[in-house]
Amino acid sequence: MRQTVVDGVPVVVTPAPGPVQATLYFRVGQADETAATRGVTHLVEHLALHGLGPFDHRSNGGTGQTVTQFETTGTPDEVATFLTGVCRSLSALRLGRLDVERRVLRTEEAAREADLETVSARWRHGARNYGLISYAEFGVGTLTADAVDAWATSHFTRDNAVLAITGELPAGLTLPLPSGVRRPMPAASAILPVTPAYFPGPGGWLGVTSMVDRGTPASLYARLLHRALMRSLRTEAGLSYTTAARYRVGSAGRAEITAHADADAGHVEEAVDLFVRTLQSGDWIDEAELARAVQDARTAMAEPSFAAGATRRWAQDILCGLPPRTREDIAAGLKAVSLADVAEVARACWANALLMLPGVRAERYGCERAPMSSRAVPPGRRFAARDGGRAYLVVGKDGVGLADEGRYATVRYTDCVLLVRHTDGGRLVLGADGLGVPLEPEVFAVDAATLASVDAAVNPAVIVDRERDANDIPRPDRARRRDRRIRAAKVALHRFWHSRVAFPAATLTVMAFVLVALCAGSTGSGTGVLRVLVALGGLLAFLGGLLVWRHHRYAHW
Repeated sequence: MRQTVVDGVPVVVTPAPGPVQATLYFRVGQADETAATRGVTHLVEHLALHGLGPFDHRSNGGTGQTVTQFETTGTPDEVATFLTGVCRSLSALRLGRLDVERRVLRTEEAAREADLETVSARWRHGARNYGLISYAEFGVGTLTADAVDAWATSHFTRDNAVLAITGELPAGLTLPLPSGVRRPMPAASAILPVTPAYFPGPGGWLGVTSMVDRGTPASLYARLLHRALMRSLRTEAGLSYTTAARYRVGSAGRAEITAHADADAGHVEEAVDLFVRTLQSGDWIDEAELARAVQDARTAMAEPSFAAGATRRWAQDILCGLPPRTREDIAAGLKAVSLADVAEVARACWANALLMLPGVRAERYGCERAPMSSRAVPPGRRFAARDGGRAYLVVGKDGVGLADEGRYATVRYTDCVLLVRHTDGGRLVLGADGLGVPLEPEVFAVDAATLASVDAAVNPAVIVDRERDANDIPRPDRARRRDRRIRAAKVALHRFWHSRVAFPAATLTVMAFVLVALCAGSTGSGTGVLRVLVALGGLLAFLGGLLVWRHHRYAHW
């Protein structure tokens, strides 16, 4: 493996037989965007590839969290033609195709399925930087051609790029990119007050994400965790079919460990218990398991594909400002790793864990539920729900809020990262913590002037105009309104019966029996009759007291 430079772009080359594999990386990705410009990097990638026209050899592009890449495999001439074409296309995007690529990206987004990392990012990071992968590409439909071109000009430069090649470096390769600056890695926002934490996930799936220090112990722990989950959940207990764990290099010397498993609907509690206890305890890690994991890693290093992967990893490390690791570094790390090193990673993984659990609470495992609401709504004008329910909106001078069944969502204007303004009049106000407040005129009695005041209160750069299908417009819940009316009618009937009929009748009856008992005692009539009357009077007094309690209860419902 050696380094060189082509037209100002660092190049990492690993000689290898066979077709040339090349990947051109740029230090820009989804985490560099904002909620309002989400998708701009993806747009640039698509426009650049379209500018090349059709090609016969295997080539593609991809937009990640911190890196965008263009990759190809072929002969040296084919690789050189592709890489030079990408650079030229990035410098002169075919912006006339912008509307076509918007439609392509919307179609791609509609077909995309969320994975564990995508779902968890919002709970750990909110609606900024690394949490943006949890949100739609809101900028795709509204970004102007000038904005897209400016993003390409400032981020897709030779000073912000690196090339990885496995095979022969093509003779005469040129990379005609403009000059620029190396973009630093985005800092990660954090909204979890404490870890380990958990959040409710989709039925039938459980998972965990955790950030640990990058290195050989962490990568081996992921291998060991994968094997442990397979053994405990599938082989021994028969509670899962799919189990997996993986290690992915992150930013600032950190790495992400993720693990997931499926669970039968009738045995979710058991599966969660085994899953969590495997994460909590490192007792299942022993010298024999570690030796096997080390040997597996060494075997992987002997595979032909390892050279290409190591070359790409080296290039990305250079691009992201991380110390590159050679094959010798990796081999030395495998030789030096100890059981204590891996056990320390296991403890760190649990301490930073964010669990996704399907309808199961995890406080008994020492986890806290990730925040799902605000503490209160801001002061301001209230707007009632049109279905007659208890939910209401608040629009104030400092922010907006939603209250519903004792739960609150608040977004202050200074913390607003996105305001989606639908053409039908509805709004979505999204805060940096990922909580959103929908301002829907069809659901709440909020007027156009108030909506306009919200638009004026936020930073104009966060406003995105978006069309919405008529079927997607929220409407008052008619069934919910009917149920509330029935409930209100029942309450009114109970109040009338207890306050106007049962309570007065019971009171009069008790008084009558007491009066008869007193008269019988004063005239000296039979003591047997007197005892019966007194017993009946006591019973009726008890029933009357019960009715008084019922009357008090329904009168204050």
